[in-house]
Amino acid sequence: MSILGDGDSSRLYQRLVEKEQAAVDVGTQFDAGFDPGLAWVYAVVPPGGDVTRTEQLIDEEIARLAQEGPTPVEITKARNQALVGFWRGLETISGKAQALGQYEVFHGDYRKLFGAPAEYESITAEDVKNAATTVLRRENRTVGVLEPKVEPSVTPQAPATAGAT
Repeated sequence: MSILGDGDSSRLYQRLVEKEQAAVDVGTQFDAGFDPGLAWVYAVVPPGGDVTRTEQLIDEEIARLAQEGPTPVEITKARNQALVGFWRGLETISGKAQALGQYEVFHGDYRKLFGAPAEYESITAEDVKNAATTVLRRENRTVGVLEPKVEPSVTPQAPATAGAT
């Protein structure tokens, strides 16, 4: 997901914000757990922007990732981001305890935590391409559009004042 929407050099940021100016912000998030998680892709469309066009651009970038896979630079960036996040998470005793618990619960053995950096390093462009093809399929998507509530125009009245006599 980081290749698509993590940072100013991500595919979605470069395409939607920098090139097409169809969004003012974009991002991604992945929620993992026991059950299949959610992969979130979001874009903040500017006032008066075309939501349908923005969604189309997102679809195009997802399709391009699924068809072409990531570049070597994108793979390196994603690995570095994952490793930095991993090591930062282990900076505190609480972080270490949480990581050990997560690996025991979600991966079946806390000792797998110690092999996590090697796992990150082993991910290939083909792995990312296959994941994009499998997980980010159009059939798996739910699209929501959140719009601000437009309040009817109300003429403000002068506040009542109490005078002292």
